[in-house]
Amino acid sequence: MEPFPPQYGLLLLAAGASKRMGRPKQLLPWGNGTLLSHAVFQAEKTDVQNRVVVLGAHASTIQAHLGKLPDMFVVNPEWEKGMGSSIAFGIAHLLRKEPTLQGILIMLADQPLLDFHFLKQLRYTFESRQESIIATKYLHGAGVPAFFGKKYFAALRQLQSDFGARDIIRNNADDLYVMDPKGKALDIDTLETYQKLYADFGLSE
Repeated sequence: MEPFPPQYGLLLLAAGASKRMGRPKQLLPWGNGTLLSHAVFQAEKTDVQNRVVVLGAHASTIQAHLGKLPDMFVVNPEWEKGMGSSIAFGIAHLLRKEPTLQGILIMLADQPLLDFHFLKQLRYTFESRQESIIATKYLHGAGVPAFFGKKYFAALRQLQSDFGARDIIRNNADDLYVMDPKGKALDIDTLETYQKLYADFGLSE
């Protein structure tokens, strides 16, 4: 299968404080590594050539765990403003590296069941349809992982709230196509959720 062409980018968000977990969930065990390394692996398997991982809370702890931060990792100094701030920071970083991007895939580090097959399908759907936002279906709407066309880059760069790209998706329903993740779009927000998912799936990469 041919790799993603260079005009696409991928933004992996891993800046959250994990307040309900009581520890950095980015470093919780998963497969042969951690939740974060698993998410990075899925991002790499999409074959997107322009990738960035945005860290924030626990950045020094994560850096110590990794030994050093690879080039694809950046730290948002204003991560406490919320997910919107980290999206804006990551989008700006990607566009500085590659100003000709035509689309950007945004994904989270705490959804380990959404593998690269689903992420690739978001891109293929983006290329085959006229809509400029291809998002993931949830019970009460749509959200990330989502693929955004360049017409939304300016709006993404202006985000500051803790709601991420939710309002951009909600306010552009006529330019939106939603894909069903078949029950795999589960966020790990609590220790109980993590323990259940790890018991069921966490030993496989």
